[in-house]
Amino acid sequence: MPKTERSWVNQVKFKQTKVFEKFIQYNRVPTTSKQQQQIVRRGKFIGMAPKPEVTQAVRLHAALWHSCRPRRVYDGPLHVVLEFHFPFRSTEKKSDLQRGWMFHLEKPDADNIGKLFIDAIQPDYFRNDSTVYTTPLKVRSAVPGVRMAIYRLDYLPEPAKNERKGGQA
Repeated sequence: MPKTERSWVNQVKFKQTKVFEKFIQYNRVPTTSKQQQQIVRRGKFIGMAPKPEVTQAVRLHAALWHSCRPRRVYDGPLHVVLEFHFPFRSTEKKSDLQRGWMFHLEKPDADNIGKLFIDAIQPDYFRNDSTVYTTPLKVRSAVPGVRMAIYRLDYLPEPAKNERKGGQA
């Protein structure tokens, strides 16, 4: 798998190695977010619970991605790139249709549907979702679905002392 180097703020340097990539076609990509809750009453207890749409979205993501889960769950720092592909509308520009995709700039927020997606697949893919860094992206395309790429993050080896100062010891 290809390795890429990234650098943030010129001090944090790391490498990421792609360990998984898959696109799964959906009839309709769920647009609900985890924050959608309702008040429930059970006897004397009154509390908050996810709305039925949230539960259905979690079940759909979990069911569709369960078949391609890894043999062992991923552990350690991971970068997950998510692309949510929503279908084109009939009013799209001809140039966008010819390109095959365009950015989806309306609601729902990409980070909210990304959180719901990660929470839905977490038991099959990640030991601990707090070590997962996500980059969600929403696009419109001819084929609705979700593409997920997982990269394992690792430190770059420190250069030798004589390499740091331009070869001078």
